[in-house]
Amino acid sequence: MDREDFIPTVAARLADGQSLVLSGPRRTGKTSVAREILRRLRRDGLYVAQIDLFAVSDVLAFAYALIDSCLENVGLRGVLARAGDKLGRLTGTARFELALAGLKLSAGTRARKENPEDLLANALELPERLAARDGRRMVVLFDEFQEVTRLGGPDLLKRLRAHFQDQPHVAYFFLGSKYGLLKTLFASNREAFYRFAAWINLPPIPQAAWTEYLTRKFTERNIRLLPDAADTLVSLTEGHPYDTMSVASAAYYAARELGLSEIDTTTVRLAYERAMLELEPVFTETLEAAARTPVARSILFRLAAGQGPYAKGGTGADHSQRVRRALKELVDAGILVQLGRGQYRFTEPAFRDFLSRLVAGT
Repeated sequence: MDREDFIPTVAARLADGQSLVLSGPRRTGKTSVAREILRRLRRDGLYVAQIDLFAVSDVLAFAYALIDSCLENVGLRGVLARAGDKLGRLTGTARFELALAGLKLSAGTRARKENPEDLLANALELPERLAARDGRRMVVLFDEFQEVTRLGGPDLLKRLRAHFQDQPHVAYFFLGSKYGLLKTLFASNREAFYRFAAWINLPPIPQAAWTEYLTRKFTERNIRLLPDAADTLVSLTEGHPYDTMSVASAAYYAARELGLSEIDTTTVRLAYERAMLELEPVFTETLEAAARTPVARSILFRLAAGQGPYAKGGTGADHSQRVRRALKELVDAGILVQLGRGQYRFTEPAFRDFLSRLVAGT
């Protein structure tokens, strides 16, 4: 199944009320795919809401964001926050109750800095209340859902599950970039969300689909992307969405600078080198964040050089344990994907190329 088939299939499952969880490394297009799914659901008459948990700082911000996104379905985006802030400036310790489209919401203002339990309770019940009142289904998307552990830990997860499991009009769509954390949340029988949602995988974009798309986009800009050049571009990036678009952008601007009406393989290779230079600060930061121990750094460099994860001179149970722990952390961080026992690949081919060049000293 490619992404053109994946999108309507997932949309249909959500519309039928099935909650789903989708994991994948950052910059692989899962958020773009999820947004397209929500767009189609909205077009088909469903209510939708979306929250990026990276963007919320605490439980109170989470509650406001959920209420705000839900109320957007009935043309009331931002009204709760505006009312609360205005009243808080007048009284400093106010509570307020708003009757919004027949739904009463009661909470303390931000200025009061009180326990946000009341507002959170309203927020968690709002998707079901709104959908049930209007005879609709609602789909709520939580992007980077593993961040919920930062906001409230196990207690918040238990509270979310208690509300979500009794909402027949609502389906939840969970996205996350840290595979290990997300898997623990939904696959461990010790966690509140154990088996709450079905796990789905984002399919890769086939090379033929990439070349057709890129050729069409360049044609729209009056530049011809030669067939061999299109194949070379996708091969260099191995179809990684972010890297492919980075190289395509570099090729476009290179063609403009050089006054070219068509792009050949030479221009594509030049564009790849330009894209690698632009990505170098990002990859340097990724390496520093991922390789927090000498063992993890050594593993990355060995894998980038086409070797196995275990050093030849490393022996003993302690060494093996440290390597396994580092490998798990790299998988959990979305840097590596485990293919089989002792077999791993990089989720981003250009990052692997960056590391291999460091190893080679180029």
